[in-house]
Order: sequence, then structure tokens, then C-alpha cells
Amino acid sequence: MKKLIYLINPKSDFPTYYGAEVLESMGYKPGVQIANLALPTIASFIPKDFEVKLCDEQVSEVDFDIEADYIGITGYISQKNRMIEISKEFRNRGKIIIMGGPFVSLSPNVMREYCDILVEGEIENIADELFSDLTNNSFKNRYIGTKPDLTNLPLPRWDLYPNHRAAVGAIQTSKGCPYSCEFCDVIVYLGQKQRYKPIKNVIKELEQLYSLGYRIVFLSDDNFTINRMQAKKLLNELKNWNILHKSDPVFFRTQVSTDIVKDDELLKLCAEAGLNQVFIGIESPNSNSMKEVKKFQNVKCEMEEVIKKLLKFGILPQCGMMVGFDADDKDIFNKQFELAMNSFNPYFTLTLVVAPDSTPLIKRLKKEKRILDESEYSNRMLWESNIIHKTISKKDMKKGMQWLSSNLYAPENFANRFLNMLDILDCSFIPKGLKKNSLSNKDHIDRDILNISMKVKNMGKSEKKMFNLILEKIVEKNLGQDLFVTVMFFYAQLRYMYSERNLWEPKFIGLESPWSECKGLDK
Repeated sequence: MKKLIYLINPKSDFPTYYGAEVLESMGYKPGVQIANLALPTIASFIPKDFEVKLCDEQVSEVDFDIEADYIGITGYISQKNRMIEISKEFRNRGKIIIMGGPFVSLSPNVMREYCDILVEGEIENIADELFSDLTNNSFKNRYIGTKPDLTNLPLPRWDLYPNHRAAVGAIQTSKGCPYSCEFCDVIVYLGQKQRYKPIKNVIKELEQLYSLGYRIVFLSDDNFTINRMQAKKLLNELKNWNILHKSDPVFFRTQVSTDIVKDDELLKLCAEAGLNQVFIGIESPNSNSMKEVKKFQNVKCEMEEVIKKLLKFGILPQCGMMVGFDADDKDIFNKQFELAMNSFNPYFTLTLVVAPDSTPLIKRLKKEKRILDESEYSNRMLWESNIIHKTISKKDMKKGMQWLSSNLYAPENFANRFLNMLDILDCSFIPKGLKKNSLSNKDHIDRDILNISMKVKNMGKSEKKMFNLILEKIVEKNLGQDLFVTVMFFYAQLRYMYSERNLWEPKFIGLESPWSECKGLDK
């Protein structure tokens, strides 16, 4: 009889920007915005003499009664507590626990006691040894992966994944980032030397996802365009592939850095290939903050102009915005708000600066004795940090974040940014045609996302006005349903997350700064 390996991606410990918790909160079946790439990837290395079952807990409940020989658990820091809970429950049932992934690799000493087998680093070069040892019941308690070549990797086992409950597929075309940002754990986990998957293999994975019904694909690289020559080669192939599928094209999303705007040819190719949304870490308009953490690529950038240039090529940026650098003082919240409103961009994710394990930042701040004890910090990265700030108190930091988030996503302000963005957005390079997935399966997540996006107008009078203004403008410019659904679902998810994490405070809306008087806020 084959041995069974049960691979689990746990739920996050709290609502996140990239989760889809709003589905369950509104009575729909659970689902995810981006399919979990880790589970199908790990499964692809497991030999055929094992049986494999996957559980993305964001989609389905963990089966604690499963008759599995090994339980594999992977995840990020945002899943830490749930990883531990799942491990404890299975250990009580006598199961052998394997743990790996980004958080385990960066914080092995934290998770060591909760597993029988700890896998540090990347699995590719140690998979044969690991699974041979599992077959022979002679496993070690620790395996350490290296930085593998990406040339001959198997296709992810998407056949085992609940694809109908994920809105966006995922492909990783490269690993690593050559930059040296102090707060980034990617350079610790995956290295600063970029490694590339052969383009023909990327296309094979794209064909696989296309056959499963995905029409949006996230290229989950750490920095997709940093090697411009490599990016252009791949974008040309994606463009040609989409031409062959022009009646039902795929649109792409990825992560880039601010230096992308220095290359108009690259921007044009992104648009022509269908890469119409990017995450970009603008972090802060404070250049001293960027120098402080060695994010030098952002130092000389006018962030408003970076954002507007992306829009002029039909590319919608979701901008990462951070508060809590040493160079920040209490006026940083107003500066971030001004940046957002002047850029016209609607999409911003707001976080406090956190020093993850093993990063250069945590090493520096530990020497300065400015890292909180774990008991004082719950890893809720939106409104808490493990850093003792020099000039802003914890209380003022939370108040400032509440003011910033509430004003940034006040319906009137969000609508103003979105309407102004549409006046700049130039979609002339983007492939024509809309997503035409028939969604024959009534349980497909896209149906639920559509329904939830329509409910934004029922959130209140201001939200209804925002909803109608944006809808009218999109219809007027003939931009299609997809953009409207995307933005309304984003708004619904974000408002849910802010409410759940006590960031949403309507009394702050309209105040000139977090420090303006408002009765009742300090009680």
C-alpha cells in the first residue's frame, strides 16, 4: 500500500490583503484570490510510489482524521500560529510532522519543537533524499536545501488543487532579487543572484493553467523586471502566446521595482503581453528612509511620476506603502496621504516597518536593543511592529495608521483617485478582448467575486455614490466589466480587513491630520 503524504497550507492568523476572507464573511464558500503555488510545487517532487493529498485551508477544512503517514505543513510568518495549532493536533494523533517553507527556513529555531522533520531552504535538490528516507522510514530530523538551478523542474501538480475556488493562477519564472533592502527576507531565503526558469517551461505551465480555466495568472517572481533583457524575452513570448489566444486571452500580474519606468520599451512590452497589474514597493516619499534601509533604487524617484507613467502604459500599480522608518516623524502619515492623492492611484497596501527574522534589519536593530520581545509582538503586521521606534510611540503609530487608512479609503477619496486614474490610463497597448470564461461550474469563485463586488453599493450612502460614479466612468470609457469587478472586490476585501483589524475609524475621515481634535477617539 502506498504511503500517504498530506500537504497543508494553513489559513492566515488574521485577514490579509491577499486573502479572500470576505467570501466567508458574506456567506459564500471559501476561496482564494491567488492559487497557492507551494502545494502543487512540492507535490510535483513526490515520487509516484506515494499518494498525495493537498489542503489549502483557505479553501477547505483540514481533515484531522485522515489516515496519512506524513503531514507536511508550509507557510509564511502570517500563518505561524495556525501552523503550530495544526502540528499540535496531528501530533496528538500520533502523526509525523514535516515543516518547511519561508517562515520555517527563516526562523528554524522557532519552529523546531513543532515538527519531527524540519526542511530549511528550497526543496528541489534535496527532494530525492528526503522522499527516499521517508520510504525507508530512516528520515533525519533536518534537511537543508540549496539554491537550485531552475532548468529541469517538473510541472506543478495543479490536478490536485481546488482550482475552481481560486481566481488567479500562479507561475514562478525566476527566484531571487539582487537588491539589498534591509527589511526584505527574500534575499535571505532565495538569495540575491537571480535564477531563471527556461521560457519554454514557463509556457508549458501557462498552457497547463489555461487548460484548467485560469485567465489571470500571477507571475510570482520576487522582482520580475530587474533583468530587463530576460524580462523582454519572456514578455515577447507571452505576447505571441496571447496573440494565438486573442479571442480569450490571459492577463498577467507580477511584482516589479520602481526602475521599471526607466525603460519605455519594457513598459510597452508589458502592456502588449497582457501584464496589466503590478505590485510595486514605493514604500515612502521620504528619501532618507529609503537610504536608511538601503532601498537605493527608490531614493531619487518622484513616486507620483512613477505611478503615473505606469498608468500611461495601461498598467495598474498596487503600491506598497510603509510607515515606521527611523527617519519618519509624526508628519509621515500626511505625506503618505498626499502622495496617494496626488498620484491618482487607487491601490495602496499600508504596513508598518517590521524586522523579519534573519534579515539585515533585525540584526542591526538587535545590536541597538530596539527589537521587542516576542511576547510583546503578535506579528499582526498592519498595525503592530517588533521595532521600537525612535520618535513615534506605539499609541501614536496606531492612531496615525487609523487616520491614514480611513482617509485613504474613504469612499469620496477612493472615487476621486480612481476617476482621475481613468483619465490617465491608456489601454491602447493592451490586447483587445475580455475574459470570456463561461464559468459552467456554479461554484466557481469568479461568480462569488462578481456578486460581492455588486454589494459594495449597499455598504452606505457614500459607498453607493462611489460605486455609481466609478461604474458610469468605466462604461463611458468602454473599459469592460473586469476592471470594475476587480476594483469593487478589492474595496470590499480591504474594508472587511480594516474593520476586522480595528483600523477603520470613520471619525477620522476629513480630519486634517491624525493629531486634529476629534472627540471620543482617545477614550
